[in-house]
Amino acid sequence: MPLGNLHDTPAPGTIPRLRAEGLAVGYRAARGGTGGGEERRVLSGLDLELRPGELVCILGPNGAGKSTLLRTLAGLQTPLAGRILVDGEDFAGLTAEGRARKTAIVLTERMEAGNLSVHSLTALGRHPHTGWTGRMRESDKDAVRAGLEAAGAWELRARLFDELSDGEKQRVMLARALAQEPALLLLDEPTAFLDLPRRVETIRILRNLARARGRAVLLSTHDLDLAMRAADRLWLMPPGGPVRCGTPEDLALAGAIASVFDQGDVAFDKANGQFRIHGHPDKWAVLSGDPVLVHWTARALEREGYGIVDESEGKSRSGEARAAIRIAAEAGAGGSVWRCFATATGTALGSFTSLEQLAGRLRG
Repeated sequence: MPLGNLHDTPAPGTIPRLRAEGLAVGYRAARGGTGGGEERRVLSGLDLELRPGELVCILGPNGAGKSTLLRTLAGLQTPLAGRILVDGEDFAGLTAEGRARKTAIVLTERMEAGNLSVHSLTALGRHPHTGWTGRMRESDKDAVRAGLEAAGAWELRARLFDELSDGEKQRVMLARALAQEPALLLLDEPTAFLDLPRRVETIRILRNLARARGRAVLLSTHDLDLAMRAADRLWLMPPGGPVRCGTPEDLALAGAIASVFDQGDVAFDKANGQFRIHGHPDKWAVLSGDPVLVHWTARALEREGYGIVDESEGKSRSGEARAAIRIAAEAGAGGSVWRCFATATGTALGSFTSLEQLAGRLRG
């Protein structure tokens, strides 16, 4: 199946929340105060779009340009070429207030808020709607509370922002963006400082926000597993480009994810959508038995440098090497048992009641 390369295929009959046309992002070095300077393009020739009701994740290694792209789309950096449209309007032609009504961004950069409470900081998200007076109507107060509750920060509302942990601050910055009620929400690694339950909850909140209210959410992340499970589409960014666009499943099946992230002993396994720590093992094992035990046994053997082969073949995926051992994982009322045999001779190598015991035997 062909995938988007430089170009993201438009959905017929849909006005994108965000569209980039011929976009180039990067930096322009200052030259003697003249406003000119040499360009350093990180990415160029980008035609991308983000649709209403959609959550899209940007994935790529460090230095690929994820944050630069997000900052440019948010209007914090000037494009080196091309243009950005939000709801069909040229973003460059909007006033600062007009941009703030349509777009909110959450960055990973540390913010100093002085003596502002969490509630007061979140209320700043309503500034594009309250005007210069800053007078909060009931609808504005409701939006602030809804943002705090959705981000799991309501219980923090009376505390000073500067006294919070990094994870708590991240939740508050998300609350402020949600209180802003933008049509387009851009987030740079929003789960970076959060524990696992909060990471999952944050992505769930953002997905529901997009689905229920027709907003568009674009976020960068290094959490590939969460992105693969939650994103409607991925923008996959290898260093230097080109950006590839598609559903997580299409990109995985086409080998695009492996082409970006595989290196050294780390390899993406498109059969299960996960990374293998030892991507190129030189010894192999045949597994059989209880499916749950087989899954966890495979993970334990991976740490010991083993690859897992098809039971019916007893060969590596290249068909060149015999599997050294065969392991039968059996679940019973008395507990789990792993029985290990030498494949070539059928000699029993032992029975084990835990994977720790099995791994110790294989190391010895």
